[in-house]
Amino acid sequence: MACAEQNEKTELNQWIEERTRQARQGDLEAQLELAYLYDNEDMEECFDLDKAFYWYQKAAEQGDAYAQFAVGEAYRCKAGTEQDGEKAFFWLEKASDQGSEDAKFSLGEMYHRGEFGKRDEEKAQEYYAQAARAGDGLVKMRLGRMYFDGTEVDPDISKAEYWYERAAEQDHTWVKYRLGLMYFRGEGAPQDYEKAIRWYQKASDEGDASAQFELGWIYEKGKGAERDCKKAEYYYQKSAETGGWMAMVNLGVMYEQGNGVEKDIPKAVKCYTQAAERGSVDGLYNLGHLYETERSVQDHSKAFYWYLQAAEKGFHKAQCDVGLLYEKGLGVEKDEEKAVEWLLKSADQNYPRGQLKLGWMYQVGKGTPKSESNALHWYTKAAKAGLARAQAMLGHVYLSGSCADVDYDQAFYWSQAAAEQGDASGQTQLAYLYDYGLGVEQSHKTAIEWYTKAAQQNEKYAREWLSARGYPLPEIKDGT
Repeated sequence: MACAEQNEKTELNQWIEERTRQARQGDLEAQLELAYLYDNEDMEECFDLDKAFYWYQKAAEQGDAYAQFAVGEAYRCKAGTEQDGEKAFFWLEKASDQGSEDAKFSLGEMYHRGEFGKRDEEKAQEYYAQAARAGDGLVKMRLGRMYFDGTEVDPDISKAEYWYERAAEQDHTWVKYRLGLMYFRGEGAPQDYEKAIRWYQKASDEGDASAQFELGWIYEKGKGAERDCKKAEYYYQKSAETGGWMAMVNLGVMYEQGNGVEKDIPKAVKCYTQAAERGSVDGLYNLGHLYETERSVQDHSKAFYWYLQAAEKGFHKAQCDVGLLYEKGLGVEKDEEKAVEWLLKSADQNYPRGQLKLGWMYQVGKGTPKSESNALHWYTKAAKAGLARAQAMLGHVYLSGSCADVDYDQAFYWSQAAAEQGDASGQTQLAYLYDYGLGVEQSHKTAIEWYTKAAQQNEKYAREWLSARGYPLPEIKDGT
């Protein structure tokens, strides 16, 4: 791997050396290529605004319109050179004279804002109009957004919609998708689901995978249109066929859960696998979860494999599940130290499930030296994040004094928080506190109410308590 990277660097350096030689001899194409290279932030090893400006200047002096625009913007924004308003206007006007819509738009902004002391609303509007007439869909969309937001011009919804329509008329599929997105979200345009769906549909008909995904989501969730899972399935499939991994994931969820379609685990596996092969973290994770939990295809080795792929990409849920499988020895050789390592990665990303399990590992000393202070720390973080099971655990800690001094007020606070979220352990603890008046005014009636709620979830101690005192046992709720 190191040798391959070194060879790539050598080839790049040789290319730069050759193009520099050509550029110094006046080769316009070489000058532009070097300018683009040094202006590209993604090429960290080459990114250099001073060098970019140097070669843009050389190309601009040869009359290249884009280079003239780039030089004007550099003088305007102090990028690779000192700020100079006079030179900014000079180069942008030269680019504008050659038809650069970007330069025209920048000049419109500058005159409207009064940059470098040159405020002229008439010129600003003229340059904006020129940019729109000459520009592509992006420029027209920017104009529409300006009129909607009122950032550079007086707000005018009718003008905003006019320019949005003009942008779409140029048959840029992505513009139609963007219009759908703007109308759906109400960002840059008034929220209008009907218009959003119309533009999504136009982009979808032209094969845009993102628009097809959005239509699938709309029909699956029933937001903006009547829920129609058959249409959702259709549009997700269309998006998936053109590489839309998000559609593959959502389609997989529909098949896995039987959500509006017939449950089909093999199809779910296929969808998740296709998404995973495209690097989708959701696809990787969902595939792992399916292999762990779905009995018809349960395979802990496969579950671990896919969880690990997602975990190595930094996905906090997968990191937690990798830790859990290491702790249990499912699908991988048991290794409690590695379990703690992965749980810590998850917990450090503020994932409550990971924090709760990590707290327990510290409390009992599995894979790490026992530490009640660390256990309390992670239990508290998970409880404050709203995880009911963690709130119940923290309530128990303060009730029992297992990792902290006994504190009935804290025990009541956290047990109540868990109980109100439906956690059976929290309900039982809360009932106990009411029964004995610990951290709260004693109330046998309230204690019975909470024991009954816990007993409905088949909580053993709650059912035993009610039975021992002759209270009727409630029916156990389905799914508990």
